[in-house]
Amino acid sequence: MSVDPRVPRAFASASEDDPHAPTGHAPPAPPDPLRLCVATTVALVAWVLSPPLAVVVFGTLAVVAYVRAYRAGLLASRCKLGDTRLVLGYLSVAVVAGVVGIVIRLT
Repeated sequence: MSVDPRVPRAFASASEDDPHAPTGHAPPAPPDPLRLCVATTVALVAWVLSPPLAVVVFGTLAVVAYVRAYRAGLLASRCKLGDTRLVLGYLSVAVVAGVVGIVIRLT
């Protein structure tokens, strides 16, 4: 039986006679839900800090990251908005809204 290199090992059968037999390979490790951990941490920090301050901090970090990526040639983002310039506009508006929210809370 020749092995097709395009087929992942997890999908290769033990033999043509018994296609559902285990291949002898350990199953791949489950994906790491790191994004959920990061999102929870961000939510906790946003909860501990005042919401406008969290928006300003994380929005500013995102703007800086997207500006660097745009300068490096990123024209389309995986963000729902798609175009990097639209994402930068959205993030900039969020940062300004956060600053306005801080000013309103302080006055």
